[in-house]
Amino acid sequence: DAEGLLHALETHAWDEESGYYGFVLHDQAWAPTGLLRNHQGLNLNCGFDGIYPLVAGGGKAPHQERLLSHLKREDELLTPYGLTAVSQSAPYFSLQGYWNGGVWYPHAWYFGRALLDCGEGEFLHELVTRQLNQWCGQARDRWNSYEMLRLASGEGAWHASFSGLTSPLLNWAHSLY
Repeated sequence: DAEGLLHALETHAWDEESGYYGFVLHDQAWAPTGLLRNHQGLNLNCGFDGIYPLVAGGGKAPHQERLLSHLKREDELLTPYGLTAVSQSAPYFSLQGYWNGGVWYPHAWYFGRALLDCGEGEFLHELVTRQLNQWCGQARDRWNSYEMLRLASGEGAWHASFSGLTSPLLNWAHSLY
């Protein structure tokens, strides 16, 4: 099953131009017909979803360096507060979105594990430090653990009762310190 999925991802979902895996479109017979793109032909999956094969690859993912570069670039997924879910370079990026324009710690856990598998411990430490600094400031100032952080302001947003979403961040803190 894993070999079949890897073959399908590489054959039908990899977008060399963007360096992300895309959403595969199918015809009525379920045969792949290409990737979901905007009217300009740009991949509409430039974010976490488009690099998750890095997590599944356990340090052996195809295109590993290219996928890692999206995590490390401040014009893409890296922000002062952690990782944003959608590349800031994507034409559909929005600071007003819920998923799009937010920093989500549970995903940082999965990408953090992948960073360890890829020998990127130093970058992981930098990433966790960014996240912890912002999260600690929000917890101190607002006395809540929010569902996500808004990239526009660095403030916690949405539900304060979803503290479980910050558990991965607390686990990194425990592991590192």
